[in-house]
Amino acid sequence: MKESFIKKHLLATIVLTIIAVLIVVGLVFLIKLKKKNNRAYVQPVSDINMNYMLSNDTGDGTIKDNATQNVVVSTADTIEEIYVSEGQEVKKGDPLLSYDTQALKLSLEEEKLSVDSAKQTLQAEEDRLTRFQNMDPLTQEDIMVITANRMATLQRYDEDYNAKMKEEEDAAEKTWEQTKAEGERQAARKAYDDAKASALATAKETEMPEAKKKAEAAGSTFSEADWTAGWETSYAEENPYVEPEFDQAAWEAAYKEQVPYKEPEEAEIKPWDPNYYTDEEKQKMIADQQVVVKKAKSTVRDAEIQLEQAQNKLKNATVTASMDGMVTKIGDKDHLPNDGSAFMIVSSAAGVAVSGGISEFRLDKVKVGDRITVNDWMTGSMSEAEIVDISPYPAAEGTFYAGNGNPNTSFYPYTAVLDNPNGFNAGDGVSISWMSATENPDTIVLEKVYVRGDDEGSYVLVAEDGKLVKRRVTVEELESDSSYLHVLDGLNQDDLIAFPYGRTGFEGNITTEEYPTGIMNMFGI
Repeated sequence: MKESFIKKHLLATIVLTIIAVLIVVGLVFLIKLKKKNNRAYVQPVSDINMNYMLSNDTGDGTIKDNATQNVVVSTADTIEEIYVSEGQEVKKGDPLLSYDTQALKLSLEEEKLSVDSAKQTLQAEEDRLTRFQNMDPLTQEDIMVITANRMATLQRYDEDYNAKMKEEEDAAEKTWEQTKAEGERQAARKAYDDAKASALATAKETEMPEAKKKAEAAGSTFSEADWTAGWETSYAEENPYVEPEFDQAAWEAAYKEQVPYKEPEEAEIKPWDPNYYTDEEKQKMIADQQVVVKKAKSTVRDAEIQLEQAQNKLKNATVTASMDGMVTKIGDKDHLPNDGSAFMIVSSAAGVAVSGGISEFRLDKVKVGDRITVNDWMTGSMSEAEIVDISPYPAAEGTFYAGNGNPNTSFYPYTAVLDNPNGFNAGDGVSISWMSATENPDTIVLEKVYVRGDDEGSYVLVAEDGKLVKRRVTVEELESDSSYLHVLDGLNQDDLIAFPYGRTGFEGNITTEEYPTGIMNMFGI
């Protein structure tokens, strides 16, 4: 029995030992697995580079039955001559109409002035931004000193005002009789004299006859002059005249109304000084001014586009047909349309066309005759096409906006004729890409999520020696789409970068190029 107990005890010990070993092995495996899963996935910049966003080389459009050339004439333009008539067939290059070149020259000069003015404004705003960036913020001690100086200045200003008022008050008191009180004194004296005269007239009718009878009865001589003099003496004793006194309260009220107390303006307290701002105020001023500079740059860009259009219009004062076709519409040159509709339309039955919109950011890079590639969403058909018409005026707001990028961007309608219309149907939606490549293949554009920022500026997490390190980069937001950043320096196409958020996106983490399973693991979530 003792032997049986020993065997059972030994067996239990072995089982427990095996379980403990399995637990340890499992824990080690889990720790290693966790460490592996916590590694930061890195990928080449070239794999996520969206440099095509910088040049807006793609777009959307719609298939039309035939191509049209829409000649839009601004109400500010003057048509000198029309060379065709409605229903007339024209060949590519035939003159359609010509503008008054004198008016175009004046318009060109106005656009040049607009560009100069916009550039001057931009320079002033950039200088102001530089001044804000270079100014030294105040310390707490500086703020206390400035506050004390301000309070002292306010007190001094108040004392100066009161002293001035006291000086005026003393002068007024000394000259009261000759100046401010003269009118009141004369009015009071006149009122007294009028009351006395009225009382005297009444007394002469009622009291004087009695006095005269008494004098005659007593055998005395009655003198009206003596009686009047006696009456006046008696009246003065009973009703003495009181000269008006200086009314200080009334004078102060009048003085304050004439010279009201006013809080001194900021300029009276201190000259403008960039050092008068705290660091928090400085940062806010910089951020606000950066927005102003961005708007000023946009104004310059718009003015330059308008200038280029004016130059092109003067250069091409005679508008020619961009395709073979028929003139299907001619408006009244003395009553130009003001709703953006075409003054003249040339329609071509030569082939199927595609219409789309060119962003204002690319307008200076696209011209009639450029080639594009068109891909039909519905059928998958693909064809090259030639741009035959670009409107000089932007489309109505929202016409070509697809819900991403800057909603305030203007788009200019264009028409292109397909080389191979097979597989394309009117009304089909298509994707369009320009056949010219991005100007610089080394240009880097990243989604904003790959770039973080701190007090020192922007940075990305780059793999170096198997670990993530912070690398400073210089970036600017794309004007065409604020969700992308143009990386100006700090990165190369072959650098390996990580998603800088989540449980894996931190400096010092071990990196891996092994593609994670699941989109959430890819972003370290």
